[in-house]
Amino acid sequence: MSLEDKQTLFAGPLARIDKVRCLRAQRGLSCAECKTDHQIGVPLSGSNVHHIGRAQFANTPSHVTLSNRGEEYRVSHPYGSGETQLTIVFQEPFLLDLLGQNDPGVVDRANPFLARQLPISTKLRLALQLFAVTAGNQTHSALELDETIVGLGERLFARESVNPISVSSRDHKLAQQTRSLLAACYAQSISLEQLATTLGVSVYHLCRVYRKATGVTLWSEIQQLRSKEALLRLQEGESDLTHLGLSLGYSHHSHFTASFRRELGLTPSAARNLLATGSLSQVRALLRK
Repeated sequence: MSLEDKQTLFAGPLARIDKVRCLRAQRGLSCAECKTDHQIGVPLSGSNVHHIGRAQFANTPSHVTLSNRGEEYRVSHPYGSGETQLTIVFQEPFLLDLLGQNDPGVVDRANPFLARQLPISTKLRLALQLFAVTAGNQTHSALELDETIVGLGERLFARESVNPISVSSRDHKLAQQTRSLLAACYAQSISLEQLATTLGVSVYHLCRVYRKATGVTLWSEIQQLRSKEALLRLQEGESDLTHLGLSLGYSHHSHFTASFRRELGLTPSAARNLLATGSLSQVRALLRK
């Protein structure tokens, strides 16, 4: 029985985008694996942890994961859930051009990704989801599709997206453990003290280290996780917005709507309509904002 369900959503001269659902949920380490392409993973739901050497990286919907071809890693699921993600494979010369900022000679062709993860905004996640659902429309020209792919690539690898702050391996591990925990409990009513107790640290240490290592607060991370889960469920046809808000941990519909609007500049109903009827021109409009 296959442990992975993969569906190709788009394939063009510059990129391929697949939707991949991992069906396994083992808590211990998997066997060693490696990618056959330089790959960008955009988690949609669920979470896992990549182990590269002694380092750990939590794969959650708040970040994209960058994997170099042939680089060995192992996977664990500390909270026992599988995950769904978009995987993006850019054509190699185009990828090197993106990473080299028009000077691909400065990029290591064998291992072009220096970072293992980059944060992704909720708005860019919406743009990627909208592209994935509209790119198959036969009314789009090849030029329009390719130009939109270029815009998505530029935003994914924008230099300002990289957090320049260096942290100790101990603080990095705590931040990654925290991200995994938040991805498992973001829809619950959980206190800062409960989070800190679960992780075995003080509330002050947790807040200080997490902000230093990630550049965002714990509450901001939870808000992003809730908004990204809302986008996924809206795309899948969720019609009861009150139920959706309550299931994501909001106390009432207006609280959900206000939080969602702050993240995206759109109401949940407007985002649902966009995902149902949107176009590539609207993808590019999101990338300009």
